[in-house]
Amino acid sequence: MNVFGSRLELLAFVQKHIVYKKIRRALQEGTVENYGAFSIVVKDHQEPGWVVKITSVLNIDYYVGVVCEERYRLYLLEDGPDWEHWAGDGCANELYHGDNPETYKQFKDEGLENAEAERRRVHPTGDDSSDGV
Repeated sequence: MNVFGSRLELLAFVQKHIVYKKIRRALQEGTVENYGAFSIVVKDHQEPGWVVKITSVLNIDYYVGVVCEERYRLYLLEDGPDWEHWAGDGCANELYHGDNPETYKQFKDEGLENAEAERRRVHPTGDDSSDGV
């Protein structure tokens, strides 16, 4: 499997393989933001990849995940990425950082805090066992 070497290569892959005409058109006419690499792109999947935000000229946002499975696969994300899984820091390849890495680092920190608060809400004693022992 080829690894994307640049933002341009990643976006060319999305343009070539996206099946939705409205998103293909938004890629050509709207704005695109590479959010960078994520350790988990799609809920309930463990594969890493990238997330791209595509905004149409009508101001409609589409979030496309490019996931590394046996081959690259595209997923349309309904609500955008889970920022606690952003993995763009610490890599030499700028494609992994995304277009605004400092902002994404803050989003990741906030995402981790929110995930921890949710874990505490579900398990207030800190005990993850269901039998209470």
